Amino acid sequence: YPSSRAKPISEFKEWYQSTPNVTLCVLDSTWTQSAALDKAIPSHIPRVKVDDFVSAPSQFLNRKQSQNKSRVSTVEAVAIALSALGEPPEAIEPFFKALQLSVDSVLTQNGRLPAYGARIVPQLSLTASSNGPFTVPSIEKPQQCPLCKATQLESNFKNMGTHKRSRNTPKPAPLTSKEEGSDQDIYEKPLDLEDDVDTEAIRVWRCRACKGYFECR
Repeated sequence: YPSSRAKPISEFKEWYQSTPNVTLCVLDSTWTQSAALDKAIPSHIPRVKVDDFVSAPSQFLNRKQSQNKSRVSTVEAVAIALSALGEPPEAIEPFFKALQLSVDSVLTQNGRLPAYGARIVPQLSLTASSNGPFTVPSIEKPQQCPLCKATQLESNFKNMGTHKRSRNTPKPAPLTSKEEGSDQDIYEKPLDLEDDVDTEAIRVWRCRACKGYFECR
Protein backbone atom coordinates (compact mmCIF):
# COMPACT_ATOMS: atom_id res chain seq x y z
CA TYR A 1 0.00 0.00 0.00
CA PRO A 2 -0.34 2.29 -1.92
CA SER A 3 -1.36 -0.32 -4.44
CA SER A 4 0.38 -0.82 -7.74
CA ARG A 5 -2.67 0.72 -9.44
CA ALA A 6 -2.23 4.04 -7.64
CA LYS A 7 -1.32 6.98 -9.89
CA PRO A 8 0.41 10.23 -8.91
CA ILE A 9 -2.31 12.55 -7.70
CA SER A 10 -0.96 15.35 -9.88
CA GLU A 11 -2.38 13.52 -12.93
CA PHE A 12 -5.86 14.41 -11.67
CA LYS A 13 -5.17 18.12 -11.13
CA GLU A 14 -6.95 19.39 -14.25
CA TRP A 15 -9.90 17.06 -13.68
CA TYR A 16 -10.11 18.13 -10.04
CA GLN A 17 -10.14 21.83 -10.88
CA SER A 18 -12.82 21.41 -13.55
CA THR A 19 -15.08 19.05 -11.63
CA PRO A 20 -17.32 20.34 -8.81
CA ASN A 21 -17.87 18.48 -5.54
CA VAL A 22 -14.96 16.07 -5.72
CA THR A 23 -14.66 13.66 -2.78
CA LEU A 24 -11.20 12.58 -1.66
CA CYS A 25 -11.49 9.29 0.22
CA VAL A 26 -8.70 8.92 2.78
CA LEU A 27 -7.88 5.71 4.63
CA ASP A 28 -6.96 6.61 8.21
CA SER A 29 -5.51 3.44 9.70
CA THR A 30 -2.30 1.45 10.03
CA TRP A 31 -0.42 0.42 6.90
CA THR A 32 -1.61 -3.18 7.19
CA GLN A 33 -5.22 -2.16 7.78
CA SER A 34 -5.12 0.30 4.90
CA ALA A 35 -4.27 -2.46 2.46
CA ALA A 36 -7.31 -4.42 3.65
CA LEU A 37 -9.58 -1.35 3.51
CA ASP A 38 -8.39 -0.64 -0.02
CA LYS A 39 -9.86 -3.95 -1.15
CA ALA A 40 -13.27 -2.95 0.23
CA ILE A 41 -13.47 0.19 -1.94
CA PRO A 42 -15.02 -0.38 -5.40
CA SER A 43 -12.34 -0.97 -8.02
CA HIS A 44 -13.68 1.68 -10.43
CA ILE A 45 -12.65 4.45 -8.00
CA PRO A 46 -9.18 5.74 -8.97
CA ARG A 47 -6.34 5.18 -6.49
CA VAL A 48 -3.84 7.99 -6.05
CA LYS A 49 -0.55 8.43 -4.21
CA VAL A 50 1.47 11.40 -2.95
CA ASP A 51 4.89 9.74 -2.69
CA ASP A 52 6.46 12.04 -5.27
CA PHE A 53 5.48 15.10 -3.23
CA VAL A 54 6.89 13.99 0.14
CA SER A 55 10.03 16.11 0.44
CA ALA A 56 10.68 16.13 4.20
CA PRO A 57 10.35 13.81 7.22
CA SER A 58 6.96 13.64 8.88
CA GLN A 59 6.15 16.29 11.47
CA PHE A 60 4.15 13.75 13.44
CA LEU A 61 6.75 13.09 16.15
CA ASN A 62 4.55 11.06 18.50
CA ARG A 63 5.36 7.79 16.74
CA LYS A 64 8.78 6.45 15.87
CA GLN A 65 7.70 5.12 12.47
CA SER A 66 7.10 8.74 11.42
CA GLN A 67 10.85 9.21 11.15
CA ASN A 68 10.79 7.16 7.93
CA LYS A 69 11.05 9.86 5.25
CA SER A 70 8.74 7.96 2.90
CA ARG A 71 5.87 7.85 5.39
CA VAL A 72 3.71 10.70 6.61
CA SER A 73 0.66 10.96 8.85
CA THR A 74 -2.87 10.98 7.48
CA VAL A 75 -3.36 14.71 7.97
CA GLU A 76 -0.05 15.41 6.19
CA ALA A 77 -1.07 13.14 3.30
CA VAL A 78 -4.32 15.08 2.93
CA ALA A 79 -2.50 18.42 2.96
CA ILE A 80 0.06 17.21 0.41
CA ALA A 81 -2.69 15.82 -1.81
CA LEU A 82 -4.67 19.08 -1.77
CA SER A 83 -1.51 21.05 -2.52
CA ALA A 84 -0.73 18.80 -5.49
CA LEU A 85 -4.27 19.35 -6.75
CA GLY A 86 -3.70 23.11 -6.80
CA GLU A 87 -5.23 24.28 -3.53
CA PRO A 88 -3.67 27.56 -2.28
CA PRO A 89 -1.15 27.63 0.61
CA GLU A 90 -3.63 29.35 2.94
CA ALA A 91 -5.88 26.31 2.61
CA ILE A 92 -3.02 23.91 3.38
CA GLU A 93 -1.36 25.69 6.29
CA PRO A 94 -4.11 24.93 8.89
CA PHE A 95 -3.53 21.20 8.45
CA PHE A 96 0.12 21.47 9.50
CA LYS A 97 -0.64 23.95 12.29
CA ALA A 98 -3.22 21.57 13.73
CA LEU A 99 -0.76 18.68 13.56
CA GLN A 100 1.99 20.68 15.27
CA LEU A 101 -0.40 21.79 18.01
CA SER A 102 -1.46 18.18 18.54
CA VAL A 103 2.18 17.04 18.83
CA ASP A 104 3.05 19.82 21.28
CA SER A 105 -0.05 19.07 23.37
CA VAL A 106 0.93 15.42 23.76
CA LEU A 107 4.55 16.31 24.58
CA THR A 108 3.41 18.84 27.20
CA GLN A 109 1.04 16.35 28.83
CA ASN A 110 3.93 13.86 29.02
CA GLY A 111 6.13 16.40 30.76
CA ARG A 112 8.30 17.20 27.74
CA LEU A 113 9.10 20.46 26.02
CA PRO A 114 7.03 21.35 22.92
CA ALA A 115 8.74 20.61 19.62
CA TYR A 116 7.06 23.39 17.63
CA GLY A 117 6.98 26.14 20.24
CA ALA A 118 3.27 26.00 21.05
CA ARG A 119 2.45 27.34 24.51
CA ILE A 120 0.00 24.90 26.05
CA VAL A 121 -1.81 26.41 29.04
CA PRO A 122 -3.60 23.77 31.18
CA GLN A 123 -7.22 24.64 31.89
CA LEU A 124 -7.49 23.20 35.37
CA SER A 125 -11.13 24.23 35.64
CA LEU A 126 -12.11 21.56 33.13
CA THR A 127 -13.83 18.55 34.64
CA ALA A 128 -15.31 15.36 33.29
CA SER A 129 -18.72 17.05 33.13
CA SER A 130 -17.50 20.18 31.36
CA ASN A 131 -17.32 20.81 27.65
CA GLY A 132 -13.60 19.97 27.59
CA PRO A 133 -12.49 16.63 26.11
CA PHE A 134 -10.37 15.79 29.15
CA THR A 135 -9.05 17.16 32.39
CA VAL A 136 -5.48 18.38 31.96
CA PRO A 137 -3.08 16.92 34.56
CA SER A 138 -1.68 19.54 36.90
CA ILE A 139 1.44 17.60 37.89
CA GLU A 140 4.61 18.98 36.36
CA LYS A 141 7.48 16.62 35.77
CA PRO A 142 11.01 17.45 36.94
CA GLN A 143 13.24 19.28 34.51
CA GLN A 144 16.31 17.14 35.29
CA CYS A 145 17.29 13.91 37.04
CA PRO A 146 19.57 14.68 40.03
CA LEU A 147 21.38 11.37 39.54
CA CYS A 148 22.41 11.26 35.89
CA LYS A 149 21.54 14.89 35.02
CA ALA A 150 19.34 13.74 32.13
CA THR A 151 16.81 16.35 31.02
CA GLN A 152 13.24 15.92 29.80
CA LEU A 153 14.45 15.81 26.21
CA GLU A 154 16.97 13.06 27.00
CA SER A 155 14.87 10.85 29.24
CA ASN A 156 11.40 10.30 30.65
CA PHE A 157 10.49 10.48 34.31
CA LYS A 158 7.86 8.05 35.62
CA ASN A 159 5.59 9.26 38.39
CA MET A 160 5.76 6.68 41.20
CA GLY A 161 3.04 8.43 43.18
CA THR A 162 2.75 10.58 46.29
CA HIS A 163 4.03 9.14 49.55
CA LYS A 164 3.63 10.27 53.14
CA ARG A 165 6.63 10.46 55.40
CA SER A 166 7.18 11.67 58.90
CA ARG A 167 8.97 15.02 58.99
CA ASN A 168 11.33 13.54 61.59
CA THR A 169 12.43 10.75 59.25
CA PRO A 170 15.75 11.51 57.50
CA LYS A 171 15.43 11.86 53.75
CA PRO A 172 16.87 8.75 52.03
CA ALA A 173 19.54 9.29 49.40
CA PRO A 174 18.43 8.87 45.78
CA LEU A 175 18.81 5.29 44.63
CA THR A 176 20.66 4.44 41.44
CA SER A 177 18.88 1.10 41.12
CA LYS A 178 16.17 -0.94 42.83
CA GLU A 179 18.75 -3.34 44.19
CA GLU A 180 20.74 -0.73 46.12
CA GLY A 181 19.90 0.01 49.73
CA SER A 182 16.95 -0.91 51.92
CA ASP A 183 15.16 2.38 51.37
CA GLN A 184 13.80 1.30 48.02
CA ASP A 185 10.45 0.37 49.57
CA ILE A 186 9.87 4.05 50.24
CA TYR A 187 9.82 4.61 46.52
CA GLU A 188 7.35 1.83 45.75
CA LYS A 189 4.86 1.67 48.64
CA PRO A 190 3.02 4.59 50.28
CA LEU A 191 3.76 4.92 53.97
CA ASP A 192 0.72 4.33 56.21
CA LEU A 193 0.77 7.57 58.18
CA GLU A 194 -2.07 9.76 59.35
CA ASP A 195 -2.55 13.24 57.89
CA ASP A 196 -1.22 15.53 60.56
CA VAL A 197 1.38 18.23 61.06
CA ASP A 198 4.14 15.66 61.50
CA THR A 199 3.81 14.21 58.01
CA GLU A 200 4.62 15.59 54.57
CA ALA A 201 3.73 14.55 51.03
CA ILE A 202 6.62 13.36 48.90
CA ARG A 203 6.32 12.68 45.18
CA VAL A 204 8.78 10.12 43.88
CA TRP A 205 9.99 9.89 40.30
CA ARG A 206 11.90 7.21 38.42
CA CYS A 207 14.33 8.18 35.68
CA ARG A 208 14.13 5.82 32.74
CA ALA A 209 17.67 6.73 31.66
CA CYS A 210 19.55 5.67 34.81
CA LYS A 211 16.74 3.63 36.47
CA GLY A 212 17.19 5.74 39.60
CA TYR A 213 14.59 7.11 42.02
CA PHE A 214 14.44 10.66 43.38
CA GLU A 215 12.04 12.91 45.26
CA CYS A 216 10.24 16.15 44.53
CA ARG A 217 7.98 17.99 46.96
